Amino acid sequence: MENVWDALGRQVAGRNYPPTIKNTLICALTEEWDKLPQQLLDNVVQSMVSKRRRITTEENFQFMKKSDFTS
Repeated sequence: MENVWDALGRQVAGRNYPPTIKNTLICALTEEWDKLPQQLLDNVVQSMVSKRRRITTEENFQFMKKSDFTS
């Protein structure tokens, strides 16, 4: 997710007239969000899914190891 915020921040900061008030910042973020490559967003989602699977697998493994000692 940090990659998405980083990309948005760089795009907004690189504008000819960077936003200086809340309303223009919101507009700039919305415009730049619409320009983000779909592949970047897909990669972020896939990364989060993979990380969650890894964590779940590790948690299950730890649970099984503890269960071996309590049986």
